[in-house]
Amino acid sequence: MVSPDVPHQIFRFIPIDIYSKVRDGESRMIVHTSFNYRSPDDREFCYSELMTLRPQTGWFRASGGNDRCDGEIY
Repeated sequence: MVSPDVPHQIFRFIPIDIYSKVRDGESRMIVHTSFNYRSPDDREFCYSELMTLRPQTGWFRASGGNDRCDGEIY
């Protein structure tokens, strides 16, 4: 199930030099994930989420998103 209130684990490998800049606060890392899907009764849904890496914790936190299909993510 995909929903805004359910945690989703996402994995992506990035070069160490890019991660180091983010970890050291020289750069920010934002991940934009979007889903388009249909329900069993063929209704169409979409979901868009922004995640920003928090260097203090090493975890991504939700920083925007919604379940509207208009393309707006904030």
